[in-house]
Order: sequence, then C-alpha cells, then structure tokens
Amino acid sequence: MKRYLVTVAVVFCLGSILMYLIMGVAMAGDSLALGPVVRAPEERRIPVLLFSNLITALAFVWIYARGVEAKPWAGQGLRFGVAAWLFRPASMFLINYAVMPFPASFVAKQIVFTLPLVLALSLTTAFMYRTNA
Repeated sequence: MKRYLVTVAVVFCLGSILMYLIMGVAMAGDSLALGPVVRAPEERRIPVLLFSNLITALAFVWIYARGVEAKPWAGQGLRFGVAAWLFRPASMFLINYAVMPFPASFVAKQIVFTLPLVLALSLTTAFMYRTNA
C-alpha cells in the first residue's frame, strides 16, 4: 500500500507539472485563440483540474499495479503508456473534436503533446513498481 500511495503522489505531481507545461504554456496561445469555447486562464477552476489529476493518478497506478509482471520494467511501462494514451487522452480529444468546435490542428497538438506526457508517467510508474526481472 505504501508503494502504491508514494507512486500515486509522484505520478500526480509529475502529471500536474507536465500537463501545465503542455496545456498551460506550450498550448496557451492555441487555447486563447478559441475564444469563449475555453475558459480564460483567470477563470479556470484549478482545484477541479488538480482533483482530476489525482483521480487519474489513482486509477493509472492502480491499473498498472494489477497487471505488472516479472518482465523488464521499461518495456512494460512503454506498452502500458501507449495503451493508456490511446484509452484516455487520444480518444477523449477525438471525441471533443467530434462534438465541440475545436480546430483539427488544436486537437492534433493535444494528441501529439500528451503522448510523451503519458509515456513519462507510465515509465515512472513502471520504474517504481519494477521487479527483479
């Protein structure tokens, strides 16, 4: 349980920082260009964002911990990361594109930029759950 909670804390912190750098810094201009479709930075609900990141970290680590095998951790982490990326950010951003007035270029950037984020989180999780294999 201790390893799980420590890993959740690390994934939460790392994910929050990386998400801020991607969405709050690298894509800030793209977001502001959408006008009223996206909240202005001063109107964002940061506690809700952090709670979402916590829920994600709890589920992310829990799912990984249930499937970890006595195999090399880096390969497991990368496989898990790609699966997690396809399951959550990639599919979620495509759904948003289908139902919201987001430009294709904006959605493409979200999809592409979140892949390294999820891979970093999955490798971190796999490293913290590594076995002697």
